[in-house]
Amino acid sequence: MSEVYNLYNLFNTRANHHQVIYTHAKAKAVEFMVTDALVAADRHFKFNELIWEASTFKTLDDTLLKRIEWSIDADLADARAIVRRLRNRDLYKFAGEVSVPEHMHASWSRVSAQDIVDRAPRGSALHVKDVIVDNKEINYSMKVFVF
Repeated sequence: MSEVYNLYNLFNTRANHHQVIYTHAKAKAVEFMVTDALVAADRHFKFNELIWEASTFKTLDDTLLKRIEWSIDADLADARAIVRRLRNRDLYKFAGEVSVPEHMHASWSRVSAQDIVDRAPRGSALHVKDVIVDNKEINYSMKVFVF
């Protein structure tokens, strides 16, 4: 019986970390901004080409954001602007969240950025490129748990 409790505790702790830490609004903002910076830097670094050779793949390390930030290359201007926002803690703004009760999951359709823009107040300057929607489900990675 003690192993069952230990396993339950493990999955409970994992689910709790996802709810409290990994999906925290600030952590997600940083994650999305780093992703956007890397996407913007792709035309300069050509990541899709670098990943296939070990000698070039190993250059993609923790210094990447600093290399973007310190670069004067015009190709990296957009990426550099995002990294500078990160450094200045000018993070993407969190607009809200919706928790869907488990009994409604089957009938709930995933929300898109277009859905948000379509429901913005008339005359709003909100565009699809301004919205990030993160549809996620956090559970114990188990369908049924019985003691």
